[in-house]
Amino acid sequence: MRNLLTLIISFLVQSCLSPLLLSAQFLSPSVEYQVSSIKDPTIDIGTIESATFAVKPDSLQSEKLVEKNLLEFIKIELLKKGWKETAIQNADYIFEVKFNMKSDQRTRIGSTTDMVWDHESSKFIPQQRAYSNSETTFVSQVFINAYTTSSKTIPIWSSNCISDGSKNNILYPSKYMVPFGISVFPNQGNWKRVVRVEN
Repeated sequence: MRNLLTLIISFLVQSCLSPLLLSAQFLSPSVEYQVSSIKDPTIDIGTIESATFAVKPDSLQSEKLVEKNLLEFIKIELLKKGWKETAIQNADYIFEVKFNMKSDQRTRIGSTTDMVWDHESSKFIPQQRAYSNSETTFVSQVFINAYTTSSKTIPIWSSNCISDGSKNNILYPSKYMVPFGISVFPNQGNWKRVVRVEN
């Protein structure tokens, strides 16, 4: 009887701790994003060690503060690479951003297995339980376009940064995906990243 009681207590303790440990492992905050970039095939940009740059705000953009923050992410990353900021008319490269966010309702359906006490067999047996959860996700998308002074209307390079999550704040994933998006300039390709973040 004592062994049975010990087994029950041990199971209850593990049942309480396991979800907490799993939550700490799998629910730790992270940002997952994808970046796809493409360049003009007729222009050989080559490898850039350092250059001058300027950022160009969109006069028609209504979300001025969001745009200002996104352009600041680009500036900080380029300055870290040794680039120098200058006036648009003197810049080797000019960068602008376009962005949008949309919500999406998703339903997750699955099953989980719980251990329950069976009185007939006097032991714990697995029991499956179905679940269905609905959640709203927000898809954040930022386009980075690069121009030269001789090509002010047609971009020579473009990067598409996209992320989806539970936060209704485009700047939250952008502070990770936009710096990466500009760091790959002038390369062409596709990248997928997961970044662990602090609360």
